[in-house]
This record gives sequence, C-alpha cells and structure tokens, in this order.
Amino acid sequence: MFAPKFSFEQEQQFFLEIQQSIENNSFDRLILSQYKGEMTDLEKMNFRIIELQNQSMLSCLYH
Repeated sequence: MFAPKFSFEQEQQFFLEIQQSIENNSFDRLILSQYKGEMTDLEKMNFRIIELQNQSMLSCLYH
C-alpha cells in the first residue's frame, strides 16, 4: 500500500489502523459521515472489501 504524508499524528494512526485491518483480513466496513467541507451534497462514504474476479477490492460508495 501507499503511505501518504499526514499533517497530524492522529491522521497517520487512523490510516495505519485501517491499513493493518485490511492486511489482516479483519476489515469489515468503514463509514465516514458528517462531512463538513466544500462538497455540500456529500453526506457519508461507505468502504468495504468486495470480491471481483477472485480478487479483493476496496469498494467506496458515497451519498
């Protein structure tokens, strides 16, 4: 996986926890909500692992 640069240690820790759970096959889903930013129509984002053609992929749905 890639390792982006973060401005806060908490952001880095959050990303590492997600990365580890994906690598350990313990990731179920991640829901991010209450977005406060430029995209005013964005309510939430759902992430989960799906199987496509026998490969694990990270799926993202946004509303």
